[in-house]
Order: sequence, then C-alpha cells, then structure tokens
Amino acid sequence: MSTTSASLPKDAFLPSQPPLSLPSPHPQRVQAVLSDSEQVTLNVGGYRFTTTVHTLRNAPAPSLFAAMFSGRHTVTKDASGCYFIDRDGRHFHDILN
Repeated sequence: MSTTSASLPKDAFLPSQPPLSLPSPHPQRVQAVLSDSEQVTLNVGGYRFTTTVHTLRNAPAPSLFAAMFSGRHTVTKDASGCYFIDRDGRHFHDILN
C-alpha cells in the first residue's frame, strides 16, 4: 500500500500572525535589571554600606550578590531604601573590598 501526500506550498505552515506570547509563570520574579553604575545601599546587620551594582556583580562565582542584582529575583528595599542582608555587618567591608 502506497501513501502519497498532497503537494503544499512552502509557506503553508507559516503563521499569518506572530505567535502569542504567554504570560510568565513567575511574573513577580522578573525585575528591571539595574545598571552597573547605579548605587545601592545595603543594610548588613545594622551597618550601612553604599556601593555600585558593578561591584556587587563582580564578586567571584557563585555570588549571592550577582544573583540578587541580576534581575532574576525579587529584591525589596526596607523602609529606608536599603537592601537588607541578615548577617553580621562588622566585617562586611572586607567582602566589598
């Protein structure tokens, strides 16, 4: 038994409209990516540190800070506009340097 297929034009399967975009399953996790030169203030255990996003993203991998400021995660500021890190801040300046 032989099967023959009808001849179709080359563009028969091309959509006439662009494909629909589906909403992201995690829209709350997507944020605008901060520019490297943007200053951020971190509240680390009550100590405040101001640095640039560039400095935080350049930490050796795997880096909590590179992940935090990649735009893939929701990062919220506290009432004073700082990003809170729940760690002892007494030696955090060594990490930034």
